[in-house]
Amino acid sequence: MLKKTLFAAILLTGVLSAVNVWAAQTYRETITPNKLTIRREDGSETTIDAFRIRGFNVAQLRTLVQACGGSIVSAEEGYQITTDPNGVSFAPIAFSGVTTVNVQFNVTEIMDISGKYIYPNEPGWVFLTDYNYNWGSIRDVLTAMGYEIKSYSDDAKNARTSVVIGQIVKTAKGKSAFPTPSVYAGACPVYIYYEDDLKPSAHNGWTFKYFSDPVATGEKVWIYARDGVQAIRIYTVDYTDINGTFNFSIKQKVYETSLDSSQVLVLDTVIPEGVPFTAVSIIGTDGKTYSYVLGYNGRTGHVNPIKVDLKGAQ
Repeated sequence: MLKKTLFAAILLTGVLSAVNVWAAQTYRETITPNKLTIRREDGSETTIDAFRIRGFNVAQLRTLVQACGGSIVSAEEGYQITTDPNGVSFAPIAFSGVTTVNVQFNVTEIMDISGKYIYPNEPGWVFLTDYNYNWGSIRDVLTAMGYEIKSYSDDAKNARTSVVIGQIVKTAKGKSAFPTPSVYAGACPVYIYYEDDLKPSAHNGWTFKYFSDPVATGEKVWIYARDGVQAIRIYTVDYTDINGTFNFSIKQKVYETSLDSSQVLVLDTVIPEGVPFTAVSIIGTDGKTYSYVLGYNGRTGHVNPIKVDLKGAQ
């Protein structure tokens, strides 16, 4: 699917030092320390230091990979994540208290366990120029190692997050593994992808529900909740722009359905390059509502669900 990229993604070759990354734009960002506990399905666990940036959990790359049973090795360009646990020892960095740091995003070439370059989601690879180490998005690193988050709990007040990880589920023998979950409804991974991206992972037992967006059609988007959700609602939305901050409000509810773990909603819509006009609200099994507007990620070419506080009765 061809769409023009609306922004330039900076992807420069780098290693664990600051070499070759100084040309990237540097931002001043506030980070908050966090403890991350990684539990395997066999019950073993490791707790590491992490931090929150722009609302995302990020962990020091080497620490996170080692906590998941792998290591980092140098590659011809950048470096590669491997499943070999015998990595080079190093001193992890921890932060105490809210800190403002100099940050560059997505400046290091990193490969997954198969040798394929990773194109991370937001915020992706986070290079703290004051410390000369890379930090990584937890979900991106897990995917690169062949893992996914099976469940998680987050206690922001006490700065603690726990995730249970396991091998990415393959839907059937010979089928492709799932891509990274787009969002989570409580602990349930939800996949919102173009049909061509998710179809290779389709299970023979899946059934499909179909809805055509009244605003525009022509692109098929699949919405799949691995554990099922109480309901999915589709809205058309309006927005207001207040000094560059977009606030979205419900214009009209156009569709609602429940989804169990074997059902997929096929949404016939158009994912705009500009401001989104369609929103999805997911009511998880926890009874909470999670709302997203559907935009386009020019860097990855995927649908980009953006979490919003959707105004108006739901």
